[in-house]
Amino acid sequence: MHELAYRTPGGRLLFDDVSFRVGDGQCAALVGANGVGKTTLLRVIAGSERPRAGYPGEQRATLDTGSERPRAGYPGEQRATHDAGGEQRATLHTGDERAASGSVMVDGRLGVMPQFVGAVHDDTTVRELLLATSPADVRDAAARLAAAERSAADAATPHTGMRLAEAWAHWGDVGGYDAEVLWDACTVSALRAPLRDSATRLVRRLSGGEQKRLVLEVLLRGDADVLLLDEPDNYLDVPGKRWLETQLRDTAKTVRHRSPMRSRADSGRRTQSSSGTTRPRRASDRGSRP
Repeated sequence: MHELAYRTPGGRLLFDDVSFRVGDGQCAALVGANGVGKTTLLRVIAGSERPRAGYPGEQRATLDTGSERPRAGYPGEQRATHDAGGEQRATLHTGDERAASGSVMVDGRLGVMPQFVGAVHDDTTVRELLLATSPADVRDAAARLAAAERSAADAATPHTGMRLAEAWAHWGDVGGYDAEVLWDACTVSALRAPLRDSATRLVRRLSGGEQKRLVLEVLLRGDADVLLLDEPDNYLDVPGKRWLETQLRDTAKTVRHRSPMRSRADSGRRTQSSSGTTRPRRASDRGSRP
């Protein structure tokens, strides 16, 4: 990330001249006081929030990625970006010399956990939540399969039967069956039940810790190279927090999390303040809060 700026719709400059780099396999924590823009910064990196700078009432900045990027997110909102080709680069062009500019580059596939995980209270099912953490091609294949199943149920004709068979084949081609194997392992670990028994459970019937643990399991076990985690330890009990510390310490993925959790998981790695300045961890930082 280089010289990124963001202005709220009301005109307040939330942050400016934010630059940092997180190396491959590193775990970096973004810490700072409430309201300084930590979540917004993560959303900009994820592609669900466009960087803005300039003047109240004018949105001068646009993200130009050079190609259409598939996005994966939670029901009703697109939150994560995935680049099947490996390197993903999004450059901010403002079109006005008075407005700020910046660039964001993610090297690899990106997985995102938004802040609200743990507080889902709608009718989302466990399977829908799992699908929402998946790459866009898997989500699209699932939607195509569901539509084909409805059509075949409404009218059993050779045409609807062929559409259903093609949808099932496409589901396998994009890795749908592999995803279900992953989801089964994650539901067993987080919910102590196989996927076949938990897929239709309402997420709001789970505790906040179970919601959070389930999504973390999928992201940490999945094939994303880079993870953005917004307050990943929220709702976790003490054993859950210790589990997360171990996972963040041992993972080979590049992880950037926004959290007051500054613990052993960050020891020997890096932390970043709300200004975006990167500095080494100090022993006196451990256990402190922003």
